[in-house]
Amino acid sequence: MENQNYPSWKQGMTYGIFTGLATILLSLIFYIADVYGEKWTSYFVYLILLGGIIFSSVNYRNKRLGGYITYGKSVSVGFLTGIFAGIIATIFIY
Repeated sequence: MENQNYPSWKQGMTYGIFTGLATILLSLIFYIADVYGEKWTSYFVYLILLGGIIFSSVNYRNKRLGGYITYGKSVSVGFLTGIFAGIIATIFIY
């Protein structure tokens, strides 16, 4: 295993920022297209959030832990990715 000491919060923060920026970009596209308040647009935002969380966990497993990850570490990375993405999106909405 390559680097087991790589902190999960760093992985979560990095991919959380990317995921948060992707949701902001999608929200701006929906706003420009004048469909921002529609219910179906929230499903796309959820898909981007879910994709960012999954991509973050898989990337952490493959690149940092040598292809093996525990359930707890995967949940931890996914949770931190969602938290940081939520913080970025909340700052944008405010």
